[in-house]
Amino acid sequence: MICSLTFSQNQGADSVKIVFLSDTQEPTIFERVLLSYNNNAKARELILNKIASDSPRVVFHLGDLVASGLISSWEEIDTLVSMLKNQRAYFYPVPGNHEYIPFGDVSAASYFKRFGVLSGICYSTRINQLGVILINSNFDELSKKERDFLLNKYSKILSLYENDSNIKQIIVACHHSPFTNSKIVAPSKDVQKYLLPGFLKSKKSVLFLSGHSHAFEHFKMYGKDFFVIGGGGGIQHPLYLNEDAIYKDLFSKTEDKRMFHFIEITVKEKNVTINLNMLNENFDGFKTSTLLRFPN
Repeated sequence: MICSLTFSQNQGADSVKIVFLSDTQEPTIFERVLLSYNNNAKARELILNKIASDSPRVVFHLGDLVASGLISSWEEIDTLVSMLKNQRAYFYPVPGNHEYIPFGDVSAASYFKRFGVLSGICYSTRINQLGVILINSNFDELSKKERDFLLNKYSKILSLYENDSNIKQIIVACHHSPFTNSKIVAPSKDVQKYLLPGFLKSKKSVLFLSGHSHAFEHFKMYGKDFFVIGGGGGIQHPLYLNEDAIYKDLFSKTEDKRMFHFIEITVKEKNVTINLNMLNENFDGFKTSTLLRFPN
């Protein structure tokens, strides 16, 4: 059975902290040969420990939790989930392409055993006045029936949130990035085709989050913000810059590789603040910067 999950954190709390991260997988041997290993295991450990110590209410993972759904060790992710559970916090993932490596659904069985069928298609999650929609963007791994169900569910949730006066902003998130300057992975045509039309049409949709590209990137497209947040510990991707860039990146014009990172969002009664927590280059702590506030 395929269905969606609705979680409501609307209990009058003054402030609710949530986290988004992506691409925490250990670099593969192939990636180590072609690209530069940069203390990736340590970076992932520091990020996961930082998230647990900050005690968020909800952690959203945008996929590629591990390098291979079938072969990789899940120990670090299992430990984070256990720590969050002990804090009465929630962990909501969607699968990335690596969860399906190397044998598709057979490999993804390890993922679904942990997180259930709910995590395989679409979450709809309300946190005070913020609506969050997470979607499995592995369209090539879905049957036509599953894809049609996903897109129908996505459309219905967007419409529901759009007409809910208690929801002021909507964030849509998936694994594959519709826009990226990565030299390693291409912008997802499927995400552009299937997910962007509804997001762009929705007046309350303010931010699209994705991973897959192992970098932090910020694009302003069609009047809306798009963040790529694939810095959870996977091998860093070099980016096209300046005149070679496919899209104008608002984050940096000089850094072709971005340090490891995650996004932390504080949801208060009347506003939402989105911060970037980026690991220092010497791995001795995190630099926090505010990226967006709603309302402005």
